[in-house]
Formats: sequence, C-alpha cells, structure tokens
Amino acid sequence: MRLKMNIKKYNAIDIETDGLDINDKINFIGIHTFDNDEDPGEFIILECAKDNLDILNELCKPGHINIFHNGKFDTRMIKHHYGITIPMTHDTMLLAYLCSTAPELINNRGKWLGLKPCAQRLLGVEDWDVTLSKKTSHSREEVEPYLKKDVYYTRLIYQKLRDMIDPLDKKTYWLMMKATEVYRDVEEHGVPINVEQLKETLEEYQEILADIDSQLKMYSDINWNSPKQLQDLLYVQLGLEIPCYTDTGQPGTGIEALTKLKGKHEIVDLILKRREADKALTFLKDWLEKQHNGIIYPTFNLHTTVTGRTSCNNPNFQQVPRNKKLKNLFQSIDPEWEMVCLDYSQAELRTAAVVAGVQAIKDSYNNGEDLHRNMAALVAGCKPEEVTKQQRTQAKAINFGYLYGMQPKSFVSYAKLSYGVDVTLDEATHIRNKFFESYKELPYYYESTQQELLHKGYVTSIMGRRYKVRSEDIVNPYERSNYLRKILNFPVQSAASDIMLCALIEIHDTLSKDEVQMIATVHDSVELLIKKNEHFKDNILKIQKIMQHPKLMDKFLTVPWDVPLVADIEIGPFGSGVDLDEYEV
Repeated sequence: MRLKMNIKKYNAIDIETDGLDINDKINFIGIHTFDNDEDPGEFIILECAKDNLDILNELCKPGHINIFHNGKFDTRMIKHHYGITIPMTHDTMLLAYLCSTAPELINNRGKWLGLKPCAQRLLGVEDWDVTLSKKTSHSREEVEPYLKKDVYYTRLIYQKLRDMIDPLDKKTYWLMMKATEVYRDVEEHGVPINVEQLKETLEEYQEILADIDSQLKMYSDINWNSPKQLQDLLYVQLGLEIPCYTDTGQPGTGIEALTKLKGKHEIVDLILKRREADKALTFLKDWLEKQHNGIIYPTFNLHTTVTGRTSCNNPNFQQVPRNKKLKNLFQSIDPEWEMVCLDYSQAELRTAAVVAGVQAIKDSYNNGEDLHRNMAALVAGCKPEEVTKQQRTQAKAINFGYLYGMQPKSFVSYAKLSYGVDVTLDEATHIRNKFFESYKELPYYYESTQQELLHKGYVTSIMGRRYKVRSEDIVNPYERSNYLRKILNFPVQSAASDIMLCALIEIHDTLSKDEVQMIATVHDSVELLIKKNEHFKDNILKIQKIMQHPKLMDKFLTVPWDVPLVADIEIGPFGSGVDLDEYEV
C-alpha cells in the first residue's frame, strides 16, 4: 500500500530487520516526523518500503533533519536494499558517547549507549524491549507499538542530548558524523576473500590440529582448552615452575605463561602450536560462515573506545592473526580491481613527538632517520650503521613499550610476547633509563597530562577530543591512580586516530567511487580496492598525498604539526603486497 504522508522538518528514523547481516530483510521502517519541540508529531510505519520509495526519497531532500540511533546501520541497510542514501544529520548514540565520561563508558560497556539504556537513564522511561521473535516479526500488529516507541524516544533523547553536549565536544561530534558516513560505505562494500583458498586453508589447519592433538596424547589426554586441567598437568604432574599468575591468583596458562615456559619442556611448544592452530581455525570458520559470495561485511565502531580508536566486529577484521597464510586470503576477487593498503608509518611515535614535544624523535623524523635504529645504537653503544636486525627489533619494543611509561618488569613480558625479544629485568631497567635520557620530555608530558585531568576533570587531545572524569570518579585513591595511569595514552592514540578519520573523510569525498572503494581500516592503515585503469597509480599517489597531510587535520589541530606523516603503500593480497615501484598493472 502506497502511503501519502507529509514528511516534516525533523525525522526520527529506525528500522526493524530479520537480523544484523547486511543481506537480512528489512521488515519495517519507522519514522516519527515533527516540525519543532512543541509539535507532538506523527508516526509513519512503512511495511513495504519498495512501495513507498517516494517517502524515503523525500527524507533525502535539503531542509530535513534526520535523527538516528546508530544511523550507520539503518542507512546502510536502506541503501543496500533500496539504493537510497538517507543523510544522517544526527546520531543520538554518538551524542550519548560524547556526553559520557570515560568511567561510564569503561564500566558499563555495551549497557550504556544502546537506545533503551539511554532512554531509561536520560528520560526515566520503562524498558519497552520485546522478544527477538517479536522484533523480527513480519506482523505489523506486533511490531508497530514497539517501533513507535523506538522512534519517539530517539526524538526525545536527541532533544535532551542536543542541550547537554558541551560546546567543546561539538567539533569532535561533527568529525564523528562525517566519519560515520565514510564507514557506512566501507561496510557496504565489504572485504573480498578467496573462498576456495579459504576452504583449503581450513582443511589444512584441521589436519594440523589433529596431528598436534595426536602428539599431545603421548603426554596426556586432557581438554587442552581447560585452564584447570592444564594447570594440573604443567605445575603438578610435570612440576614446572609457575612463571606468572592470573588476576585471580591462579597459576597462569595463557600465552604469557606459556611463552615464559618455552624450553622448559617439549610439551610447551606443542601447546603453543595448538593454540595457534586453534585460533586460526576459529577465524577461518567464522569467515566461511559470514562470507556472502566471496565478501565479508565487518562492522566498524566509532563509539566503543575512550580514545576514539575504531573497533571492529562481526567479524573482527582488525584482529586478523599475524599469519600470512590467513591474511593473504583477503584479496581482490575481481580482475579489474586490485587490493591496496596504505599504512601510516609509526603513527603513534610521530604523534607523541608532537604531543609531548620530544625533540629527539622530531629530529630523527625530520632528518629522515630510522628512529628504531637510532634507539638501538644508543642502547648498544654503537653507530647506527652497525646495528643488527635483532637489535633494531629490540629497539621497536623499546620505543613502543616505554612510550607510555611502562615499568621494566612489564617490559620483560611485553618484549618477549610482542617481539620475541629476551631481556632480563636488569637489562630492562638499563634500557628504560637510556630511553628517558634520550626522550627526556616524556616524563614532563606524563606529569602535565595527569595534572590536567586532576585539575580540570578532563584531558584534551591536540585534535580537540576530550577524555572526561567526574570528581567522584577519582576520590578513591585506587581509582585515581588507575585513571592517572590510563590517561597517558589518550592524547597520543586519540590524536592519531582522529588524523586517520580526517584522511578517510577526504579520500571518501574527493576520489571517484567508480575507481576507489575503501573496504576496511586497521587502526593506522586503510584497505582499498582500486580499479586497474589508466588512473590506477595516480589514484594511489593521491591517497598517499591526502594521508600525509589531510586538509581537515589543520581545522582541528591546536598546536603546530612539525613532523612528517608517512604512508607506506602495499599493493596486492592483504599482508603480502608489493610497493608501487614493484607492481605491474
């Protein structure tokens, strides 16, 4: 049935679907339309949107203010199914995020920003949730009362948060809204995966796991995923010394403990190999289940971390194991397009140099020197050209590990787990002293950042994003110490992440969608599909130029940016491509 209904100035919009997958059916679209705060408004429930595309198209016209709660999902689904891109003027989930303190976000996780939790705590209304079967029902009679509340409370939350948001957070809100539009398109494109190769790799790892299990049975026949049974085998039956304990005081059986036990007994290597194979299988099965015609559709989130870094789920493309065999599965499946990755080189270290004013780091980058090689030479007491590959790897652990003030004991584990580097506690202490002798500005940065949090109740990054606490959050000495420790990475990670968002927005808004498609991001890198035509290399160089100085970045920076940003190019399958000079179109 075609509806005849006037769309007003403000429109709160929500959809009901069969599920969260991009190919799931949209059952109903709800709209609460109103002209101003005093207008009681009207409800429009579209039961068959294809018969009412004129209403959806009306929402796209200038002058309408469209309000969503997690609008990236709703508008992506509508665009995917009906080819209509409804502008997102406001998103109450992002408003709620920016009106929240860090403790509220950390302590409540997924129970804070959802539509119903927001409505209950901001408006004092009762929970109106219904069963999943009713949410996904195709019956208008069942869905309509629930959907009307969804859109009506979205309106009221918007009116509440519109007045609550601090003026200091409005620029960040604008940036996030622009980035939400980018990620809507990113999620719609999806990431291509070679399904045949995926199936072969899955079978290969099933055989590897079966072989490891048969070897492990020579030692014991336990559930190798049970910490309790593994504790008994390692520390009681085999009598190995306990290398570390869990937060609850139990003998460790995780990756940190097993890494420290390497070489103590041959079974440890087998258990580590089993963990690696089991983890690979978990990813492979998930990808196979979630792919549609050779494409997976991850969801990218702008609201789940206090630093502003994106997260990813369903599936988590940002946590693909550092395993070339697995990473290489992600590749272009269309011969006319090629996968290209541009990755910021040492983004957090460059950002830290600006944020903390670390002259030694600035000098290294501005002179085109290798920061890790310089640190390795300092620690080893040799010339940079004499540094070995192993020494440079150790220096990477040093630069990234001690950047936020890590203590020597933690560095010993960090270096081993993240870089495979063995250092003693005495060596770690010596290295830490050398690090802060070279980067002497960092301790002053730590102190000033912590004092800013204590005196103002918030810390502001050089890109204007804020990390907020209330006075009652830091009254308790333990909590105060906890947040003072956590705050050290915020100004750096937050600024680096927002610079990336500036680059993504410019790429999205300036390059042709017919030739360039962004398909994913992994923190400091962006993955794209680029058409292999006469503009192929030019498009890559344009993207690199944007990333190395996004124009939007200048609108947000509160201090001069005086180190070069470098974006490295990799063309080909994810994780094993070649640079531009080596690639032949």
